[in-house]
Amino acid sequence: MRPSLPHHVLALLLPLALAACSSEGTNGGGVNAGGAASRGGSASSTGGLLPPLTLGGQTSQGGGAGGMAVGTPVEVLTTLPAGFTAADPEHPETSRGGYKVLGALADVPPPQGECANILRIIVRDFQTTHDDFEHASDWSAYEVASPIGPTRKPEKTSANGPLHLEEWYQNLPEVNQPFAVDLWLEPVGSTFVFDSTAFFPLTAWGYQDNYLFTTELHTNFEYKGGEVFTFRGDDDVFVFVNGFLGVNLSGVHDAQEGSIALDAAAIELGLEVGKSYTFDLFQAERQPSGSNFRLETTLSFTGCGVILPPDIVK
Repeated sequence: MRPSLPHHVLALLLPLALAACSSEGTNGGGVNAGGAASRGGSASSTGGLLPPLTLGGQTSQGGGAGGMAVGTPVEVLTTLPAGFTAADPEHPETSRGGYKVLGALADVPPPQGECANILRIIVRDFQTTHDDFEHASDWSAYEVASPIGPTRKPEKTSANGPLHLEEWYQNLPEVNQPFAVDLWLEPVGSTFVFDSTAFFPLTAWGYQDNYLFTTELHTNFEYKGGEVFTFRGDDDVFVFVNGFLGVNLSGVHDAQEGSIALDAAAIELGLEVGKSYTFDLFQAERQPSGSNFRLETTLSFTGCGVILPPDIVK
């Protein structure tokens, strides 16, 4: 069993609000890896889960009420929770974190209650026949809109790249199958880490070494100053902070890393210490071989994963 975190570290970590309580390379500088943030007005709030986001006159509903005070911290889980699989089951001694497939999205109720360092994501499985996966003709990097649009989904703004990016993060029965998955971020020093070099979350559902899927996360965090977020993976990765693009690792590629040092990018991202902001992450695994997924952060999440209203399967 790993030792409990010191009190000074626990004080940095705010709760993540979501259902099912059963549940190291950081780059300096501002926004990198091709993800230069767009300038714009601040869209802050004082708390709550995914409040409405207003940027440049646009408002998109995030599925929660704004203006709420940050909640009381709950216990940080320092060991792999019961029912969770190690991030890399074949090499658990070198991986960090873990995951649990809750089931088809239609069978999993929306998050409720509180928990600690667990993030709720949507993983969508795609077929090899899809134009953007495995046999696609264009693997190049491309651009997406910043700030994020009212749908809270990435929108391609260049002519090259995938043909149907708009289908990657939507529930489309004829195109994909969505699953609800919880990620346990392992406390490592003052950071939270999920690290796998063989990320195949749907293996338990019969999708052995399935390279054709997308991952979607929406949550909030409180900006205290000094936070860093780093992601290393393949293939496409987009991270939006306060609605602005912070990391763009688009295209099919070997594992690449992008990092955001929030203090250096605070003006570009419209951040103010002491306020709460939205955090949106999108990833795609489009072609064998290799499925890397490494998330490391000192962010104080105040919501550990919200399913947007249009994605809730009724």
